[in-house]
Amino acid sequence: MCPSPLPPHSIFNFKDTPEDFYERLKINVELNEEFEKKGYKNRIWSFPMKYSPINGEFCKNRKYVGTQ
Repeated sequence: MCPSPLPPHSIFNFKDTPEDFYERLKINVELNEEFEKKGYKNRIWSFPMKYSPINGEFCKNRKYVGTQ
């Protein structure tokens, strides 16, 4: 019996670039392809979630752009 899926959130826009986020998603795709080749039934998937500060200038809108 496979464990029930636990979808993690992939947070982006904190201290990373769009390229960093893309690379993390690409790793998930590559791992899924490897799992499929080996006959594993488990899959890796995640929900993208934009980081937004809870304090300060940007806490009431979604206009924050992270810094590297």
